[in-house]
Amino acid sequence: MGAPQQPVRFRYDSAQHAAAETRLQQLLAHALAGENEQDFPKVADTPINRKRFCNYCVYRSRCNRGIHAGNLPTWTTPKSLRHRPDAALEFTLDDVDELAF
Repeated sequence: MGAPQQPVRFRYDSAQHAAAETRLQQLLAHALAGENEQDFPKVADTPINRKRFCNYCVYRSRCNRGIHAGNLPTWTTPKSLRHRPDAALEFTLDDVDELAF
């Protein structure tokens, strides 16, 4: 499999760029306007959320949910891959669904 016969072009004009800039400016202004904890809601402090989100969050010490972010290798390996840790890395592009545009 090589390069396509015709290049794939993604159209992005100055109007789209201006719209993206406006949206990003709005999001930045919203974030900077936050003054208290209610402006920045956290995930609920549950055992499941701590395992799924907090264990890997670099800001977990700010929420008193730990001191340091956890290591990704401690993530639970699915049962189907436990006997072969490298199995998750064995795939070809034929195994991956095509992305629709």
